[in-house]
Amino acid sequence: MRSIRILSVAAPLIAVKSLRAQGTVRKGASIMNQFTNKPAITLTSALKASLRNQLSRAALAFLGLLILVTAATVPAKAAGCGGPGGRDNVVKYPMAETNGAIGPDTIVGLWHVTYTTSSNAPFAVSLKEWHSDGTEFENVDRGVVGNICFGVWKQIGSRTFRLHHTGWTYDDNGNPTGSFIINETDTVASNGMSYTGNFDFKVYDTNGDYISGTETTGTIAASRITVD
Repeated sequence: MRSIRILSVAAPLIAVKSLRAQGTVRKGASIMNQFTNKPAITLTSALKASLRNQLSRAALAFLGLLILVTAATVPAKAAGCGGPGGRDNVVKYPMAETNGAIGPDTIVGLWHVTYTTSSNAPFAVSLKEWHSDGTEFENVDRGVVGNICFGVWKQIGSRTFRLHHTGWTYDDNGNPTGSFIINETDTVASNGMSYTGNFDFKVYDTNGDYISGTETTGTIAASRITVD
């Protein structure tokens, strides 16, 4: 009987301890849930996202500033048909063989033209059209801006022609800086398949005034482009 009483007394004590333990677990779990559901965790994520956005904007702003500084340090230059600085290379055009070919005794037609400065430096390479109505059109290998030019011409002698040619100039950012003029005198070969001549190139500002030091002179060599 005594052992039974001990068990009967011990059982409530064990039950109480068990209930207390369960209450402690529930309380601990409640505290943990409250902690993990705190708005501070959400705010921290939002703050991190905000900081990332601010850093991204700061990086973009720095990149934009770097681009502006770089652009500002690049000097403006003429970008028309030819240019006062000349060229560093020459584009070679795939000309067809014309040995023995005879062309018309006129400059009218399509030509591949190479310009060389008086100091024997490459100046420009172009595709040039001379029209029978006395106008002329030229496409020069000088980039996406300022490579289209126009002119008017007249015949001044046997197979000899004078051209007044003009176009716009731009800086490296595509902003207009003025205009240029090229005056040429060209003579077509007796077979009509080539011509040679000389040119005088000058650049003018946006007020139409000549920019000192921009004159370039040189020679011209052209080959006729034909269908066959």
